[in-house]
Parts: sequence; C-alpha cells; structure tokens
Amino acid sequence: MFEEVILENSTERIAKLYGPAARAADNPDTGVEIKKKAAYYVIRDCAGITRKYLSIHVWGLFDDPILDLKGKFTSNDVKSFLKRAETDTEAKLLKKLILADNKTKYRSSSYINRYNCYQL
Repeated sequence: MFEEVILENSTERIAKLYGPAARAADNPDTGVEIKKKAAYYVIRDCAGITRKYLSIHVWGLFDDPILDLKGKFTSNDVKSFLKRAETDTEAKLLKKLILADNKTKYRSSSYINRYNCYQL
C-alpha cells in the first residue's frame, strides 16, 4: 500500500507507530487493564486517527519526500492509491499534500531559476 511505503522508508521513530496503532484500533484493551469504559473508546479512537493520518505526518517529516521516495513505489501502488483517493478522505488529503509539495518545490524553483538567469 502506498502509505506503508512512506512509513517503511522513514527513519523517524514515529513512523513505527502504524502497527501498534492498528492493533490498538482493532482491540483497544490488548495489554492494558481498562477500568473505565470511556478509556476503551479514547484508546480506540486515538489509535484509529493515528492509523489514518500517520502517513501524512511522516510525509511532512522528510526533507525532500519526492526525492527521498523516488523509485520506491510500484505502478500498482500508485494506481491503487489514486483510485482510493477518489473516495477515501485520508488518501485524498495525502494526494493533495503530495501535489502541493510538488508544485511548491519544483515549479517555484524553476521559476526562480529562470528569473535569476534573466538577471545575469
């Protein structure tokens, strides 16, 4: 899956939270004693949010995610991600972030380079 590739290629410790978050979202009382019913739902919901949005956060931690992740995705990863982005909110947000990073990093820098060339 596209998001897993992002997490697997990160050196940040937080990227390793996906597995534990997935387990906690599915079974919040694993390994802990829950004394109040509300705590069960807090753990479940926090783990669910972590699982959904962790890849977006980790994308932002890369110095240059487009360059750092170049060649790491298969065409099937990209195709399934783009298909999911049509209906899945988290995938859609990640797609928008990737496109915005691409636009700001590469289009603005080429504009600056052209502008500087004219100054010479």
